[in-house]
Amino acid sequence: MQIGSKIIYLDKIDSTSNYLKNNFEKGLVVYAGEQTGGRGQRTNRWESEAAKNILMSTALLHSSLKAENQFFLSKAVSLAVYDFLSNYVSGVKIKWPNDIYIFDKKIAGILIENNLRGANIYSSVIGIGININQEHFPEYLPNPTSLSCLTGKTYEPENLLNELIENLKMRYSQLEKKQYKDLSTSYFQHLYRFKIESNFLINNKIIKAKIIDIEKNGKLVLQFTDNRIKSYAFKELEFVY
Repeated sequence: MQIGSKIIYLDKIDSTSNYLKNNFEKGLVVYAGEQTGGRGQRTNRWESEAAKNILMSTALLHSSLKAENQFFLSKAVSLAVYDFLSNYVSGVKIKWPNDIYIFDKKIAGILIENNLRGANIYSSVIGIGININQEHFPEYLPNPTSLSCLTGKTYEPENLLNELIENLKMRYSQLEKKQYKDLSTSYFQHLYRFKIESNFLINNKIIKAKIIDIEKNGKLVLQFTDNRIKSYAFKELEFVY
């Protein structure tokens, strides 16, 4: 079953990803008008006004995805969201590991939850939230934006969802064909602040460094101003704006 061969709309749900984990069906896409308990990275909540944005999850059953290659799934999904948004606006970037930014503002987030069996990833639930028509955001969110904020236009989220699904199919096909080099090349081409000196919060200190690589396991490789090189897992550092 391909991604999106079956689509379910829920007017209101705690989380589309929670729904799929409890009602797993390969290729099923669940999207909602409103989420009461949407989740983002670092155990953060994903905030979204009702009926204004894309809030969706899909269930994937993998044929031969090794656990050591799980970051390629993150690359594929990130690139699908990049592809989708690039049809409407310029300046789209992937902020490691898989947030989507337009210039220095966040427009989309991705949450991937994998189920491992031995050395392989057996299944995944992919959650995606994209700000479409929302114009007002909670004050505690540091840098949000939306398509409507950027273009001044209003969109129909359901129509855009179908476009997003097509992008997901294309990028997931690359993953299934093990086109890892192509995925990596595209990911680095669109990586936020790649090889640009930036501020990072590491061990409660703000330190200047630049991203020079990403390891196969997804760790970010930084080069500091004194030329030291060190890799970091997702929760070990933060960008500082």
